[in-house]
Order: sequence, then C-alpha cells, then structure tokens
Amino acid sequence: MNKGPGSFFDYVDVDSKRLQEAFFSTASSKKTGKKKIFFIFIPVGIAIIISLFLLNFELVFIPKSSQEVSSQHDLIETNQFSSIVPINQDKDLFKKTSSSVFLLIPEADKTGVAFNFNKEQNLYANNLNLWIKNATEPLSIDVIVKDANFFSNVRLPVQVKIDSQNSGSFIKIPLPLDTNKINKVNLSRIKQIKVFFSRPDPEADDIKVITSDWRKKWLIIKDITLSKKEDI
Repeated sequence: MNKGPGSFFDYVDVDSKRLQEAFFSTASSKKTGKKKIFFIFIPVGIAIIISLFLLNFELVFIPKSSQEVSSQHDLIETNQFSSIVPINQDKDLFKKTSSSVFLLIPEADKTGVAFNFNKEQNLYANNLNLWIKNATEPLSIDVIVKDANFFSNVRLPVQVKIDSQNSGSFIKIPLPLDTNKINKVNLSRIKQIKVFFSRPDPEADDIKVITSDWRKKWLIIKDITLSKKEDI
C-alpha cells in the first residue's frame, strides 16, 4: 500500500498530529502552568501564616532543664496520690483542682491537708520539697509523715518557718526530715504526708504580722516534689 507523501495514510498521520497538538499538548501545558502557580503560592501562603502567628503570639524560648530540676519527681502532677483531703472540719478552707491545692489560713488556727500515696515513697533517699504561692505573710508549717506500719512523728512534727514572700511566683520550700528526731518512722516506706499551715502568734516580739483579710488570700500548693539526695 502507498504510504508516501500525498497518500491517504499521510493525511491521516498529519491529522492525528494536529489533534494531539490541539487537545493533548495544550492541556498538558495548561496543567504544567497551574502546577507552577500552585507551587508558587505554597511558600507565599506559609509566609503569610507565619507572619500572622508572629503578630498575634509571643514566642518564648525556654532553656533545657538543669540536672537538678530534671531529677525532681513531681507527685501531684504525676498523680501519685490516692487522695488529697482536708484535715480541718471547716471544708470551706480547702479547694482542689487536678493540679493544685488551695487553702485558706484563718487567724489563731491551723489549716491542714493530708496527702495519701498510691504506693510507698522513699523519703530516706529523697529530699521533700513543697512548691507554694501567695505566702505573702509569715507562716509556720508543721509536717507529719506516716509509714506503711502506721508509725509517725505526730508528737514531734517537722517545723518550717516562712517569711513574707513575693506572691507573684511559686517558691520552693524544703521540708527537711531529720532521721535522728523521727527515728521510729521508716522513711523509706512513707504512705502519708500531712502539712499544717498556721500564722505566728501576733504578740511575739520577733514576728512582724501583716494585717489583712485572710478570707481573700488563698495559699496555693502547686506541687510536692522529691529530689535525690547526693549523700545518704
């Protein structure tokens, strides 16, 4: 059959090329153009989103925690307690959220809270620390611990004094447990911690008492932490 120039097959081939250029090549070039425009808009859109984020939010860079902080074990935040209950009969002096404990400390009285552990805690190998806020007036803290055998230092509580502090941030209060004074308590198997807060005697000569309405000043316990003792 004749397939040379001017033949029937030659016209068919020419027509096929024209159809391909008309319907396929143009569509392909249009798609390529759309893809180029699409990829141009991606970085532009990202830049707009970043700009809006920076205009409406403030970035704060926090350095990595030091070895001392990272070695602490947060007891409230990690839900290590089976219960956290008030000791006072007046329950209006106590509030609790999932992450903090709130206490009102009346004049000439104590406010207490009991922390009952899910499992035994080793306070012989760890330091016990209390993180509180709004200690704007001098306070006294009594700490009582009870072990798995129900021995406690209830007759000789650990006593800590707090001077007036800045209420704008949480402060760390170490609660030292002297093994010589509470030698009957097994500090490696502690099941409960009781903490009592009270205001000092206003008639004491060496105490400066700030007069304020204690009903409006909630003391916040943010957490109780354990940190490893360097030397035991």
